[in-house]
Amino acid sequence: MAFHRFFDAYKDNGIEWWGMSVQNEPMAGWDPNFQWNSCGFTPEMERDFVKYDLGPILEEHGYTPETFTIMAFDYNRPLAEAWANVAFGDEDASR
Repeated sequence: MAFHRFFDAYKDNGIEWWGMSVQNEPMAGWDPNFQWNSCGFTPEMERDFVKYDLGPILEEHGYTPETFTIMAFDYNRPLAEAWANVAFGDEDASR
C-alpha cells in the first residue's frame, strides 16, 4: 500500500498534513440505493483497517500518533461515540 505517498508528495511541496479520515460516510457503501459507488465500512472493519494496514504504514513513514491524527466516522455526530468506541476501543488501533 502506498497511502503515505499522497502525504509525502504534498510534504515535498511544502504542505504538511495533520490528519485524515479513514472513509467519508462509511455507511453509504451499504446502501444499495446510494447515488454512486462507495466504500462501506462497519466500525469493526474500520478498526481493523487502521490497526493492521493504514496505521502501521503511515507510522512506518513518519506519520506518527504524536504528529498525525486518523479519524473515523467524523461526519455523523449522533452515532460517532458508539462507532469510535468500537473502532478505537482497541489499544493498537487507537495509536
